[in-house]
Amino acid sequence: MIMGKKNATIVDVAKEAGVSVATVSRVVNGNYPVKPRTKEVVTAAIEKLHYVPNVQARELNRRSSHTIGVAVPGLGDISLAEMVDSIEAAMGKERYAMLLGCTRNDPGQEQDCLRLLCARNVAGLIVASPQTGRLPEDFYREMAERIPLVFVNGQPDIEAASYVNAAGEAQQGAASGKKGSLLGQKAAELLLDKIRYGASKRVTLE
Repeated sequence: MIMGKKNATIVDVAKEAGVSVATVSRVVNGNYPVKPRTKEVVTAAIEKLHYVPNVQARELNRRSSHTIGVAVPGLGDISLAEMVDSIEAAMGKERYAMLLGCTRNDPGQEQDCLRLLCARNVAGLIVASPQTGRLPEDFYREMAERIPLVFVNGQPDIEAASYVNAAGEAQQGAASGKKGSLLGQKAAELLLDKIRYGASKRVTLE
């Protein structure tokens, strides 16, 4: 049986470079000055060991995140697939990664999905076709007070959240791929506004 090679840790890099873990951390994060020669040695060790920093742990330490959560009923509908692709592209330009969850139009699974995404320290959430009418009344209201939240084709009256809706038939799931792409772009824009400025907006795309 062939075992996969274990990923290098920050401790491995420190041993290879002959420095402290704190020094490696300073080089990786760039938050404290390090002597040029020391930086060269640490950088060489990182390259030799193919060390990849644990971004999630670093974000937790900084109490910040560059990951967003996106919840959709599924990806069988072309409009939803295009929407997710558009969100990922737009947020990627701002150096945000994306975690995706599928709710299958099930309120219980929607709750579990969103709680899991929040547990991953996401910076904000985009929820498509939320099952608000079938969830406890305060579930989304309390969530919107804790984390930037954008609804796509959702009708709940939650003041702290932002909304983007497609008009007419598109809202019922008949949106074209192009409409899905536009919804994704606008949802990403609204989420960035929520993350950066706390701004809540309502937009309807014709």
